[in-house]
Amino acid sequence: MLFALLIVGAQSLTLRGLRTKLDALQATRNASNASMDWGTFSSKYCGEFCQMKGVDAARCTVCEQRMNFSVAEGHVACAVQCQGKQTDEVTESEVDCSQRLDKCMFAYIDKASCRLECGTDGATANCPAGCAAFKTAAREGGEFYTTFFGHNIVNVTSMENVTEQVEVNGTMTNTTVEKEVVTKEVLGVEPLPVAGPGERLPPVQADFRFHENESAWLKHASSYCATYFCNFEHVDSYLCVECPNRLNNSVEHSLMACRVGCDMHATDNVAANATAQELACDSDCMTTAFETATCALECEMQSTGPNCRSECNAHKANQRANGKTSGPESNVLPFFWPDPPKNATNGSNATF
Repeated sequence: MLFALLIVGAQSLTLRGLRTKLDALQATRNASNASMDWGTFSSKYCGEFCQMKGVDAARCTVCEQRMNFSVAEGHVACAVQCQGKQTDEVTESEVDCSQRLDKCMFAYIDKASCRLECGTDGATANCPAGCAAFKTAAREGGEFYTTFFGHNIVNVTSMENVTEQVEVNGTMTNTTVEKEVVTKEVLGVEPLPVAGPGERLPPVQADFRFHENESAWLKHASSYCATYFCNFEHVDSYLCVECPNRLNNSVEHSLMACRVGCDMHATDNVAANATAQELACDSDCMTTAFETATCALECEMQSTGPNCRSECNAHKANQRANGKTSGPESNVLPFFWPDPPKNATNGSNATF
């Protein structure tokens, strides 16, 4: 019987201790009842930070992200700290996490906000040492979001109508005159656009000089592969399948390369490294680039020697000089054409 009573007593003590632990945990979870609304702290503080002297748009943008992280880190650390006090047998019944939260949290938040403020351009040498003490003193005065360097205040000049008294024929008369008035205003910065979870920023439209011909060049690449390359006598299935893949990549790369080469002509001295076709700012650049890409394929299929590619390019340039058209509607023939085709109308080696 005595043994049974001891077991029941031990279970009672265990359950009581478990209940105490659960109550302590609940008290920690109810820490949001503290005077400071930590859910909105970051946005309110960053609103002040973005109006501080020395802040640029980049630092304004990262402010809320960093402060949100510090708030979350502080919540975890302060909860753990309070639970440690609650589990102490001496103070267990006296600890209220909600009353301790603000003081504990500001120890983390002050460090984070001072790092932001002391890292701005023009920050003074005494900022790291004096920032935390400044914020503590400001909170005693009821200021929770103030910054170490204060608002970026500028003088704004405007013309306003001002009523003045002037003497006319010995009589004082009210007259409205336009005067320059200087007022002081807070000039802040705006955060840069950022993408949230699951969002995408609108794409920036690139200034492709040959953008209107992009689809035509891609169509020309496919037509070249189907009409010519895959009908060569010596082509194999691998190169036939590779043909549109390689040429599509070459077209996309060359559209950008030709634009950059043309832009260099007008912007800096790097144009000395650009080719004459790149500097022409017309479709000749793309024509040459496309022919170079096709010659690489043709010489890989059936090389005539180490000079195959240069001979191929010269052969195609000579055709254009003799009347063949250029651009995405070019009718320039391949280097080895006409070789007896395996099938004059359809590529027989592979399907792509």
